Amino acid sequence: MIGLLYLKHAFDESDESVVERWVENPYWQFFCGFHEMQHECPIDPSSLSRWRKRVGADRLEKMLEVTLQAAIQLKAIKPMELTQVNVDSTVQEKSIAFPTDARLYHKMRVTLVRQVQRMGIPLRQSYRFVGKRLLFSTSKTNWIVGAQALHGNPYDGHTLAGALEQTERLTGVTDIDVCSDQGYRGHDYTGDAKVDIVRVIPRNATRTMKRMLRRRSSIESSIGHMKAYNRLQRNHLTGKEGDRINALLAAVEYNLHKLLQWLFFALFQWLTQPIHTPATAA
Repeated sequence: MIGLLYLKHAFDESDESVVERWVENPYWQFFCGFHEMQHECPIDPSSLSRWRKRVGADRLEKMLEVTLQAAIQLKAIKPMELTQVNVDSTVQEKSIAFPTDARLYHKMRVTLVRQVQRMGIPLRQSYRFVGKRLLFSTSKTNWIVGAQALHGNPYDGHTLAGALEQTERLTGVTDIDVCSDQGYRGHDYTGDAKVDIVRVIPRNATRTMKRMLRRRSSIESSIGHMKAYNRLQRNHLTGKEGDRINALLAAVEYNLHKLLQWLFFALFQWLTQPIHTPATAA
């Protein structure tokens, strides 16, 4: 199950497609611990959804912790590099089907037809295709004339507080120096991290502080990469727990890609090193 979750977010697959591709790909099967070619689906795709809900985001953090430990053991990063954190925020869209009247009518028709068939009552017509065609035609003519939504301020500090607590929990580092923008207000955070709120780069800023502030520009490209390739663009999981799980697994697969890139370049560098042969005496 863990291997399938790694593969799903690493290759931007759904629960159904990752299981189908797993059957066709011997490398994926070996990654999940199989040593012989399998010709049947290992699980039903719905088992992934039930397993995620049963495990929860708190226990899935172990997958993120494993990527960090592997990077430290391979010396891809140093523990000292985890003492400073650059923070930026983004919006994770939610895949929501709004309960319009046409959609509710269509859902009611589907439920009634299913119940009638379950009771064994014959129907002259279920209006399956007619109802779907009418639903599509209605959605094309709908126009939004007014909308108002209440959202929590993404910069109010709750997200950053959770990120700092997670960093302390996974890395064991409590002396964290955070460089953030003016939006952070420090809500709900009781840890030991030192938070520097910076609106503009001060003239008397040290060279290290200036380098950290400029480093924040690289976070946006990392977020864009996760949205494009690691399923962070739109979350299809239900509830607030699903929001946490999707963001967490996107971060896991981003770290996994970084590890694979590091291993590739390390192997390439090792293969291209000149071979020094000892000089023989004449």
